[in-house]
Amino acid sequence: MLAQAELVGADLREALLDSADLRSARLDSVDLRGASLRGAYLHSSTLQHAELDKASLQGAELVGADLFDASLQGANMRGANLDRAVLRLADLSHANLRGAQLPTADLRKARLDSAGLREAQFKGANYWRACMGGALLVDAGLSDFRLERVDLLRADLRRTDLRMVNMRDALLRHARLDIADLREVVLQGADLNGAFFKGADLRDANIAEADWQMRC
Repeated sequence: MLAQAELVGADLREALLDSADLRSARLDSVDLRGASLRGAYLHSSTLQHAELDKASLQGAELVGADLFDASLQGANMRGANLDRAVLRLADLSHANLRGAQLPTADLRKARLDSAGLREAQFKGANYWRACMGGALLVDAGLSDFRLERVDLLRADLRRTDLRMVNMRDALLRHARLDIADLREVVLQGADLNGAFFKGADLRDANIAEADWQMRC
């Protein structure tokens, strides 16, 4: 039982914490690299500046957790619940977030380069100025979403529901948007050079001032 535990700065590298109860625990600056936290309960826990590279958080409950500036490079977060989680400035490069729940999560200026986000749910999340270059977003649910100024260089958005998404000034150079639903999407001022739109639905899209040489 580790609920409300004080573990600030602890060295927990490769620790086995599957299904551990860490609700409201203080884990700031903790070293959890390579640790296993599958199915762990981390509701409202604080993990600011924590190191979680290559940690397994599959199916973990991180509702309301504070992961400000945490490093999660290559972490397995498949199916994790990150509703209302703070991931501002967090590094999620190459992380596996397939099927993760991220509604209302704070991902401002987060790094999601080459992250696996297939089938993830983001409605209500804040991705202002996040870096998502090369991210895999196939079949992700992004309708009615805000992605202004987001870096989506070479991102894979095939078959993604992007209806009414605000992507103003976004970087979508060489992105894959084949068969994507882009109805009423805002792409004003976006960089679309080299992007692929084969079979995409762009009805009522706002493409004013966009810079693009569309590929099919």
